[in-house]
Amino acid sequence: MKTPPFAEALALALFAATETPALATEPASPPPAAASPAVPAGAAPAYVGMWSKRMEHCSTKQKNPGAPMVVTEKGFDQYHLHCTFTKLEPAAAAADGAETWKMESNCSWNGVDRPMVATLTVAGDTLTLSDAGGANILKRCAPEDRRP
Repeated sequence: MKTPPFAEALALALFAATETPALATEPASPPPAAASPAVPAGAAPAYVGMWSKRMEHCSTKQKNPGAPMVVTEKGFDQYHLHCTFTKLEPAAAAADGAETWKMESNCSWNGVDRPMVATLTVAGDTLTLSDAGGANILKRCAPEDRRP
């Protein structure tokens, strides 16, 4: 089965995060706070935050290859990949405490627009983003890496 083109773009963005040297002198911007109707006021869903395959890339600015994925309640950005959630629904909680959301989004990769369907699963400090191209496992960046 051929991988859909947008799954390839996501895989490329995440691959760049593993293969590009970190630029620690240019810290990443923290994700903006936003309200979500499914979450009590003041509490953000577990998927909100900055995530990376390599912790040394957590301080890389979004304009650089290897940047972490910044996930907000409205969507996510990583380098040239920008997605806005069009639908995000919680799935049944797992016995191990992991939380999962079914996601549909409109994404743009280097100016090419495509829809994306995936799931986001958070277990502790691990985010798994799964789509037709497979699963990408990311770790939450430490709070000190989220400086402006």
